[in-house]
Order: sequence, then structure tokens, then C-alpha cells
Amino acid sequence: MHKYNQEIYLKKYHQYELKINSLGYPQLLALWSKDSSNLLENYCDFADFKRKLTNYLCKEENYEIEEFLKNHSIKESDLLRFLNKNDIREMSFFKKFCEKELSSLIFSFDSFSEIPNFFEDNIYIKCIQLSNKLYSESKTSYKLENFKKFQLIWRNILSNNRDISWINKEDLEQVQWAFSYIKKSEKSLFQPLMNDICLVSQSTQLIDNYLYVITEIDALSLGQPAEKNLFLDKMRRAWSQKKFRDAGKTKKAYHLPLTKETHKQLEFLSQILNKPQAQVLESIIRDKYQEYSNQKTGKNLY
Repeated sequence: MHKYNQEIYLKKYHQYELKINSLGYPQLLALWSKDSSNLLENYCDFADFKRKLTNYLCKEENYEIEEFLKNHSIKESDLLRFLNKNDIREMSFFKKFCEKELSSLIFSFDSFSEIPNFFEDNIYIKCIQLSNKLYSESKTSYKLENFKKFQLIWRNILSNNRDISWINKEDLEQVQWAFSYIKKSEKSLFQPLMNDICLVSQSTQLIDNYLYVITEIDALSLGQPAEKNLFLDKMRRAWSQKKFRDAGKTKKAYHLPLTKETHKQLEFLSQILNKPQAQVLESIIRDKYQEYSNQKTGKNLY
């Protein structure tokens, strides 16, 4: 490189370097995503990422950074008005919310799901990347409307704790059962969050599974209310039936005095249902017990 040209390049590089160092995560990710096909490589660390991004921008002609960022990146201060970056559960729901909103738009999902390699374990960065895309796809006068929509849905979820209050995170058996139930149900919306949660939550497998369960239940709020209620009702009943079956393994003999008429009715039901009289009684008691359980909290009366 000619000495004069080299001086011009170094001056330009220094200007871009100052600009890059002054930008926040949303702006840096927006610049990277604009030409991610040319910048999709492994970076040693954040400093290496900024250095290579600066070098790439220096080679571009007439690159209007300010104008581009104005329309394609959300201010981090604006994002944090709606999202708590210290709450894994909230970020997990936000991620799925953005995926649902963006899935209705016509473009490749990969175009906004990619992030620099050294950020792959960071769910907050993934939220920023999705926020940028949602922000850029919105009309100028409605840039923050989707985030207000998210905030409203999230507040409704938190105010209706019944959806998850019946799951005890200290109960390893129940958490594992709920985890398996949801995985087998194929009711998960979009891609599971298990990897994100495991990477962020430096805790035990029990906590990881619990987070998976509650974030998948949270995600049901993005669908139809009737479908969510039906799914949760079946799930609660399935758990109740499991507990009932497990309790039946240590049955005790009880004498229940019945009138002759009631005994005839029980015999009739036993024949019709092709079940022993004891099983018929257990089934009736179980169904009625479930019916009269506390419908407000999802917990048993006793």
C-alpha cells in the first residue's frame, strides 16, 4: 500500500474505531447482521469482533452508519424499558414472542437468528438480535409497539400465577414428570429453550428442567387461550391421576357401609364398566375430588 494511501486508510480506520467503540450491543449487532455473510467467522473475543468489524467498514464506500442504525437497531435503553435482562424466564418468553411475531413475515428465519460465535451462549444477546429485526421490520411510527405488546402479555402471565403454581420446583419427581410430559406432548412453541436455559442458569439439573417447564407453559400464552387452558387442564389431571395411582400401591382395606340399593347400583356399574367394585369407587372419588379441587390456585383442598 502506498504511504499516502496507507495514511488515509489509518485515519479512516481510527475514525471508525472510535465510532465502533462508542456503540452498544444493539448497534454493533445490527452492523454485523447487515453483512453477516461476509463477517460470519470465528472471533477470539469481543475485541477481535470489533477490530474485524471496523476493518470491514473501512473497506466499504459511502457507508452511512448513522442512517442505517436509526432504522435497524433499537436503543438498548429503550429495550430495557420493556425487558429485564436479569430474568431468565422473562428473556426466554421474550425470545419466543419475537420469534412468533417475526415468523409471520416473509424472509429466512436464519437471517436474524445468527449471532457472532462468542455470543452463542448468551440469551440476552439473542434477545437483542431478535429485537433489532423486529424493530427494523416495523413501520417508523410503530417501532416500539411490539415491545409494548410483549410487556402487556408478560404482565398478564405474571398476574395469573395459577398456570405454574401447582408445580413445585423443589419436587424433583414432579418437575421431571412435567418436563417429560411437555416434551412428549409436542405442544412446545417454536424451538425448545432448554439449551439457552442450561447455558445461562449455572445451577442443578432440577432447576434447568423447572425453567424449561415454566417457560414452555409461558409460551402457551402466545397461542389461543382455549388451547392453553385445555392443555394445562389435561396436564394437571394427568399429574393428579399419577399421584392417585402411586398412592394405590399402598392401599389399605376400608369398610364403607352402603344401602342395599347403593350396593346394587355399584354392582351394576362394575359389570357395565368391567371393573372391580373397588376400582369403580376409586374412579368416582378421584373424578369428584378433581372437580372440587381449588380451581383458583390449581392446588388441592387438603
